[in-house]
Amino acid sequence: MMIIQDSFRDALGGMVVYAPVDLNTASAAVSGQVNPSGIPILPSGFIISRDGHHFTSPELEDGSDYSKSLLTVAFQILVSGPTLSGDLQIEESTTTVNTLITSTLQRIKVMLNCNEGK
Repeated sequence: MMIIQDSFRDALGGMVVYAPVDLNTASAAVSGQVNPSGIPILPSGFIISRDGHHFTSPELEDGSDYSKSLLTVAFQILVSGPTLSGDLQIEESTTTVNTLITSTLQRIKVMLNCNEGK
């Protein structure tokens, strides 16, 4: 698996967009064996931006910035395979999406050194 990634940062915030691509498929596309326009690239990512409010505490003299941030996470998932019963498929899909979102949020918090209390 290969990850194609792009990122952008400015005064309003930053974003990371990435898409997993099968390594064999990418190699075949680069060598001309496969038409690249037929390769499904499903970008996912996240954006961290300011919420527009700014708060500084006059009691604290350390100059801490207590601005809040908004985190927006987006996933695109290609679902294929044999069809299962509706209830079982919904339950498995819900569990998969919940695990994906939870693990992504935890990784972002670790990357940004966020404490649980903040």
